[in-house]
Amino acid sequence: MGCGSSKRRHHGIALPAEPAPRPQAADPAARLAALYAAGQIDRDTYLDYKDGLERGVLDAAAIERLARGERVETRSEPGLAAELRALADEVVALRNRISGLAGEGARLQARLDKLESRAEEALDEQGMDAHELFTEKQEIQERLEAIRRERERLEELLERLEAARSELEARKAEARIAQTLERLEKGKQGGAS
Repeated sequence: MGCGSSKRRHHGIALPAEPAPRPQAADPAARLAALYAAGQIDRDTYLDYKDGLERGVLDAAAIERLARGERVETRSEPGLAAELRALADEVVALRNRISGLAGEGARLQARLDKLESRAEEALDEQGMDAHELFTEKQEIQERLEAIRRERERLEELLERLEAARSELEARKAEARIAQTLERLEKGKQGGAS
């Protein structure tokens, strides 16, 4: 057997060389640096992911997803984002409910107008069914008032939700600013070393 042979011999038969040991999983920071060096990701993405690795928010799997072109949430405020989505969903639901109440109110008002007209006709003709029409008119007016109150309550709730959403968006922006400042501070400290 020669020293440079890539094949082993066993009883005169050439056998393939033993497979090379599998490479160990690359260091995620090194893999991230390689992606940046190859131009596959921009500087901001590199810095965000590097920060995520340092904080333990991201792992090697996240870097591999990035290499495949998938984005991963690197910010530390996923709770804020979830709250914002939930508030946005609730705002949409409230707006739909308010719109539905407005439509129902319009239908009831049209029905009330028609009943008033019929009541006048009934009184003019026979005086019959006037009591029945009057009772139905009162019920519709009560329902209209209940709808008006419910709509006002929902509009107030909507205003409060929108104020809360604005506050959460401000907190999210503050968190991003704090992260950027922290990253800049780390950069200054690293450059001063």
